[in-house]
Amino acid sequence: MKSSKDYSKNLAIKSKEIIWFFGLHAFSLILLFVFLELIYGGFIFYKYVALVETAEPKVVTGVLKFDEIKYQRVINEIQLRKF
Repeated sequence: MKSSKDYSKNLAIKSKEIIWFFGLHAFSLILLFVFLELIYGGFIFYKYVALVETAEPKVVTGVLKFDEIKYQRVINEIQLRKF
């Protein structure tokens, strides 16, 4: 079994390797992140600007029915709770 010293030493070595990899390939990583940002920004633009202009709004054709009896029950309940 590995001891905790071996594990921490191995973790430190791996961390240094990852940091060095990012440092050596910084320009490529920046280009990758810019490219991903352009894709994400284009998707957001399409979803909230372009798609909204081309989609037809849904029209609800229904009659709104107001139930006076239920309204009076609610009003009476509110008045009872206040007192």
